[in-house]
Amino acid sequence: MLKFIRKCQKKEDKNKYELDLEITSAAEKLWCLQVQKESFKEEYSLLQRGKNIQKNSRLYRLSAFMKNGLICVRGRTEYSPEISQEVKQPIILDNKHLYTKLLVMDYHKKYIHAGTQLILNEIRQRYWIIYARKAILNVINSCNACKIR
Repeated sequence: MLKFIRKCQKKEDKNKYELDLEITSAAEKLWCLQVQKESFKEEYSLLQRGKNIQKNSRLYRLSAFMKNGLICVRGRTEYSPEISQEVKQPIILDNKHLYTKLLVMDYHKKYIHAGTQLILNEIRQRYWIIYARKAILNVINSCNACKIR
């Protein structure tokens, strides 16, 4: 849908089947934003107004902050010059949301039905899923190809 809108605005005739990086990253940002607004309504509004998260929140211990409209994690790796900004400040996602389940399923298939540790490592390069191991194990346990093995 984003590609269609951009094509209408630019009136360019590129390869109609090509998905460029700009469009996919914009769509990804929109999905993550939607997940956060649905899963962390109160935390999102507090952070957007520049206030602190309440102590009873699931995000309280994560040192969450707003970056480009998305809730991200701040951690020890923030001061490392060798690591990219994306890895230093991953986007927080809720493990119970359907998008997160689909994302984990995509990573599971992308890495040829790999185990929990590999999938967790690859996902953590960009995202911080709350109770990620549990979400990954749910996907692996429901995978028919993995049940056969």
